[in-house]
Amino acid sequence: MNPATGRPSNLVRYRICGAYAVGIKRRESIGEEVVHEAEEKIARLKVRRESSVYAVLVYEGRLSKRVEADGFFARTISAESLLGRENLLASNVLARS
Repeated sequence: MNPATGRPSNLVRYRICGAYAVGIKRRESIGEEVVHEAEEKIARLKVRRESSVYAVLVYEGRLSKRVEADGFFARTISAESLLGRENLLASNVLARS
């Protein structure tokens, strides 16, 4: 018995039915094509019918306002905000060396 509800414990089930599909783009300009690419990739995923898939975009570059306005991505995260400006600049310098 669940003391909080007075019901048998086996009737209360909590399941997390979701997945995050994270895309990473590093371009000077990132346009609406990223939405179409993500849609195609998510369509190919094998997930259970009752599961939700949340699209997330991590990007470095100039993101088109239409991508954010479209609302397809649950979150859009700039690499700068994720890594911090100092870390991002250091990684670019190292990559060019």
